Amino acid sequence: MTTTTRTLVTAMIAGAMAAYAAAARAQEEAPQQPPNYRCENAKAKAEAWEFGCLYRCDRRAQARPASEREAFFAACATDCHERCDEKKARIEAGPLCRAEVPAPNPRRCAARHLAALSQLNLCLSFCPAVDAARSEQENTPPPRGVVCQSNCEERYAAMRERADGMEACMSGGTPVCVYQ
Repeated sequence: MTTTTRTLVTAMIAGAMAAYAAAARAQEEAPQQPPNYRCENAKAKAEAWEFGCLYRCDRRAQARPASEREAFFAACATDCHERCDEKKARIEAGPLCRAEVPAPNPRRCAARHLAALSQLNLCLSFCPAVDAARSEQENTPPPRGVVCQSNCEERYAAMRERADGMEACMSGGTPVCVYQ
């Protein structure tokens, strides 16, 4: 491992530690607002891209003549840093980092509920028919059809819960549409 690569790895670790410390301080200063993990994740990916870019700069600089290495690496590193800053600015201005909650969308909510219902019907279509006379006998395990139907209904209930918890289906903590 070259000295430049070691320096880059050290800088990457120091940058990550500084980012975590800054995030912790920001959370201490404003505990009333939950952290936006999707936004932080996107910014961390941009920083990871920057360190990958610096590594590629180091590899390409090593292939250059000794007299050109430092100048090439400095120019390439500056370009990487500028591009990373542009990416972070786009991310911060984008929808992932906005604080406002999108307005509920009853049509999208209804679409999610209909999708869950169609998945239930599809799942039930693959279940074997239930023999009513056999299922009433005591001390027999439930037939495969009954188990299959209960599994389908459990999946349907989970899909409905997920749909009800979506931002499109919420208005002040209550669902905007209750399909069925």
